[in-house]
Amino acid sequence: MGASPRRFGRGRHFTAAEFFDAVVCIDSFIYYGTDDLYLNYLARFVKPGGPVGIAGAGLVREIEGPVPDHLQQWWTPDLWCLHSAAWWRRHWERTGLMDVELADTMPDGWQVWLDWHRTAFPDNATEIQALEADRGSYLGYVRLVGRRGPAKLEDPVVSIPPQYTKKPLLRGEGP
Repeated sequence: MGASPRRFGRGRHFTAAEFFDAVVCIDSFIYYGTDDLYLNYLARFVKPGGPVGIAGAGLVREIEGPVPDHLQQWWTPDLWCLHSAAWWRRHWERTGLMDVELADTMPDGWQVWLDWHRTAFPDNATEIQALEADRGSYLGYVRLVGRRGPAKLEDPVVSIPPQYTKKPLLRGEGP
């Protein structure tokens, strides 16, 4: 029995803990996975020891300081979601939820990104020119594979009680 968005319907969330043997995200994780709370949410759906893998656009190395001149015309504030394999490794390892087995930049990943863009979006001259100018100096494809470790997963906050009960915030304050 597999899980799919069709089976659960649009707008409904899948909630079966430890249901999946593995999770793979291609070209999407950068848009939501940078949230510090997301890995805890995602890991609960994977069986202990199960792999979680991501691959997609990223950075060969983090940008320290201002955006390099050759990327200025293309770069927008939402692109700060792009990170290096080292950043992703640190982001996952510090949670204690994943044992990271692989975190690297794909060889010639920038070229794959460029080839794909020339095929799928040939009119996006700005991004194509940024990739051509960068030639893998900053832009590339990152991949990360980890296995869910034995750490206890915290239950996510899924709702807030509709009734407010006033309670003292500081010790010594009375009702």
